[in-house]
Amino acid sequence: MSQEGPHNLPGAPPLLHTMENALAKVWFYENIVLVEVAQGVNINYKNTFDLIVKGINYVDYKPWVYISHRRHPYEVDPKFYKYINLIPYLKGMAIVYPEGIDETFEVPDGDSIQKKVAVFDNLPKAYHWALALLGKTTQ
Repeated sequence: MSQEGPHNLPGAPPLLHTMENALAKVWFYENIVLVEVAQGVNINYKNTFDLIVKGINYVDYKPWVYISHRRHPYEVDPKFYKYINLIPYLKGMAIVYPEGIDETFEVPDGDSIQKKVAVFDNLPKAYHWALALLGKTTQ
């Protein structure tokens, strides 16, 4: 059953599914997966494997884009990015730092991640970038 998502993305398709655990809240739109990681978490392959496997089942076998809405500070193990490269059909990652969040983030270099990565200051910009990456437009 689909419903409207809580992010008010312009022209967004209906929300298809949500997941939540101690690490993150995840919203699945048609070809967009939007994630908000909990404050203070250290993201690595070991603690995210179950969430990634479950999530891949929802995106099915179609191109998709991951949007990280970084509302809270958290750490990402740099070795984690090599596993991102193995996720089928993932076209790219958008990192969103909402206005007022003062946190630095270094975009992984091409040696550690071969996916497209972009940083934004709001969700609508990231969403439009994701659509362009997927070859889609808003309605």
